[in-house]
Amino acid sequence: MPDRKVQAGPGVFIMIGDHGEGLHIDFSDNRSWLTLFYALPKEIVKKQREYLSITRSPYNVLRTEDYSELINDRLFLQLVWDSYAWAVWQCFRVPKKDGTYRDIPGIDLYYSGDFSLWRLAYFCVGAMRDIFQQVGLGFQELYNLGPDQEVPYLTYEQWSNLVRNTTDQIIAEQNLQPMIDEVWNARTPEDYSEYYSKVKAAFEAEWHHSRTKAGKGMQSLERLMETSDGRRQILALSDESDFAEEVIYRLWSQRFLETLPPKDRKILQLKTAGFTVQEIAERAGYKTHSAVVKRLRKIREKFEGFILSGS
Repeated sequence: MPDRKVQAGPGVFIMIGDHGEGLHIDFSDNRSWLTLFYALPKEIVKKQREYLSITRSPYNVLRTEDYSELINDRLFLQLVWDSYAWAVWQCFRVPKKDGTYRDIPGIDLYYSGDFSLWRLAYFCVGAMRDIFQQVGLGFQELYNLGPDQEVPYLTYEQWSNLVRNTTDQIIAEQNLQPMIDEVWNARTPEDYSEYYSKVKAAFEAEWHHSRTKAGKGMQSLERLMETSDGRRQILALSDESDFAEEVIYRLWSQRFLETLPPKDRKILQLKTAGFTVQEIAERAGYKTHSAVVKRLRKIREKFEGFILSGS
């Protein structure tokens, strides 16, 4: 009914009852997030178990002070905002180098809370509250329920689908995908979490490497091994820097070196020092230079896995 439809004034939700009575909830009031709270599945609410005690009857929540202490606590906002922002994060799609899109790689904890995509996820939570008003999940619907009516918990799947559909709507209506693309393509080491140093180190190395002359000229892994004059094998990255030098001087080179057995580490260090493959064979105790070439190839393969896994 038109006279019972929730109204959104400047910074306020206004509910109208059957008999003309009303309720105003300011946007800054923690209760303004109740619509999102009631859509959370039970598995999520359990993360802050005390909030399981909030009645599923919005009539009592909106008309009494019985639950004010719980709702006014910062943990209530943390539960709602963090849960939805985490779910929104799963819905973001980021560009690949070939022009297609994929989910954000890795777990969400790999990324710093200051990463702009996290901030955008929280922005979407605010926009989601407004959309709930438009799709029958708003305050008027809650306010209209009688004292004996309860809001059932959504299943986790229903909630996930709701968040995905709403996030897609927000991204489309506000044309956020170009922003997501730009943020992703312009990410820096600071966008990665300190608590996952291996992942951050791997990205940091790649990030710095892509900004060096050697990085810009880097050849594919398939072309790293090249034959020079038929007598020596040269492991090359580009005309200006070789693979061994790049490994040594990357910010996380020490971590990679520590994964190698002592003999492979010696080979790599000798190569960095400028010794030929034949000279390395003599100093490292190999009978032929081809054995050193094989070890360098194995090191290269391990290096590739090290980059891909962030180990």
